[in-house]
Amino acid sequence: MSLGVNELTNVKEPRARGKLDKIDYKIISLLIPGFENKQISRELGIPLSTVQRRTRNIIRNGLVEVRVQPNFRKIGVKKGLLHVYIKSGEIKESAEEISKLDGVLNSSVHVGNSDVVAEFVYEDSEQLIDTIIKIKRFENVERVLWSEEVFTIPIDANNIVKSFRKMWNNSPYNKRADSNGNKYNNNNNNNNNKRIKNNK
Repeated sequence: MSLGVNELTNVKEPRARGKLDKIDYKIISLLIPGFENKQISRELGIPLSTVQRRTRNIIRNGLVEVRVQPNFRKIGVKKGLLHVYIKSGEIKESAEEISKLDGVLNSSVHVGNSDVVAEFVYEDSEQLIDTIIKIKRFENVERVLWSEEVFTIPIDANNIVKSFRKMWNNSPYNKRADSNGNKYNNNNNNNNNKRIKNNK
């Protein structure tokens, strides 16, 4: 999946936070299944130093999520979700307060059903109840529901790449790249899928 000569001469660093160009897209598509920088450099036909710089920028700008956490289930710790319903107003502030509680791994604001969903870990029912009681004491909290994770189904990296590719194809940054004559080749996409499978 090498880049053409014109593409190589136009390799630039991302200009703005949160914006992707076609080179970033290709790098992320190879990072997802676990390609190393050297492999990405060979696949794209661009210098290793360029891949390293761009990967650092991608991570620093939060364009991909990179986190390491224990496999809580394997070490005997329970993991679940807290669904928190807020009475009025300060949803973000409530989510931030929940994020500070012991055992909470992340806290996010949602639309649709519950207002805040928090991923949390706990050792026993007593710790779970204590956490729920603390949240119910928050001024704007109406009610709290919870669910416990039983097991997780691993997601095929190809499925993530396909979803990312679909979003990219509808992205204004991709259309801008296309207008500059840098249209992504579908044959390269197919070759990339084959290489991802072989990299497992």
